[in-house]
This record gives sequence, structure tokens and C-alpha cells, in this order.
Amino acid sequence: AAPDKDELPEGWPRVPARPPDLVTLPEGWQGPWDDAQPSPEVAATWTYGFYFPIYNLAVPAVLAVLRSVRKYYPDSPAYVLQDGGNIDYAGVCALPEYKCQFEQVPAENSRWNPHSW
Repeated sequence: AAPDKDELPEGWPRVPARPPDLVTLPEGWQGPWDDAQPSPEVAATWTYGFYFPIYNLAVPAVLAVLRSVRKYYPDSPAYVLQDGGNIDYAGVCALPEYKCQFEQVPAENSRWNPHSW
């Protein structure tokens, strides 16, 4: 059963009550300390999207993550990008239980910039 509200597990870091010392945001940006918590009605209107850069290994793990996304976010967009791998997830993404968009691009070392193409 899903929890009644989104909570971090015990021991996970929490957002501090105020910005840490020496942390500044660019002008016009808002941090989690600037706004009051949204009402449940407002939060219910938020949508989430998912981006998964993958390669060849861990096919069972990729499928498990996609199933988890669909379990909790059945209608959210999910984009699976394979950077140089050779496993075609297009058929998997077409299945209703995964419902994702798949793209395969040539290999490149994009660890420093996830949007380099």
C-alpha cells in the first residue's frame, strides 16, 4: 500500500529550515525556503515526467524502474534514451504496462552534459 503522503524514509536527508550558509540562488530563482507548502489541492495538480538515460546493462533493472514509475505515476510521461547501446526498448515502451517514449542515439560520452546532442 502506498503511504498517505510523500515521506522520505527514516535517515534520509531533509531540506534544512533555511538556506545553508554561503548558498545563494541566481536572481529571480526560488528555493524551497521561499514559498509556503502548497495546499493538497494545488499539489494534486502537479505533474511529473521521467527521463532515463540508459545503456546496455541491467535490462531487468530498467524494466523494474519503469514498472515502478507506472505503479505510482500511471499517466506521467517517461522518456528512455539509449546512448550507444544495442538493446531496442521500442517494443517494451509500446506496451501499456510501460507506456514510455524510446530513442536510440549514437554513442557519445555525455556524462558531463546530459543534453549534448
